[in-house]
Amino acid sequence: MTTDIATILGVEQTGGLGSAVKKKEELGQEEFMRLLVAQLNNQDPTKPMENAEFLTQIAQFSMVDGVQAMETSLSDLGASMMSTRAIQASSLVGRDVISASNQALYVPGDEISGVVAMPVAASAVQIQVSDSAGQLVKV
Repeated sequence: MTTDIATILGVEQTGGLGSAVKKKEELGQEEFMRLLVAQLNNQDPTKPMENAEFLTQIAQFSMVDGVQAMETSLSDLGASMMSTRAIQASSLVGRDVISASNQALYVPGDEISGVVAMPVAASAVQIQVSDSAGQLVKV
């Protein structure tokens, strides 16, 4: 019995050797099982597949399936975290917040306030404010 591997894999032959065009991006569980059954049906009866080989193939597929499930879970977790951050940020609308930065936008007539966090206690702290051109501004 002859089985066309292109049919099992879901590819189309379009011409010469090595010119198969994939219909699908990757093989799934159904394609793996079809390949495994075809391999079992077409094996040489005088040299059957070793049990270790068979179990290795099944274990490899299970591992790939698990990795794909983990990838999906991590993707969902990332989307959930982004959504949570957006919700948290929206709760700060209209409130004063402290954010780490070395720049501030000054609008003439308005004031800029901030907090300086020192890693150790200090008694004489000086702050220099410069404009976008690097010129010192009177504080």
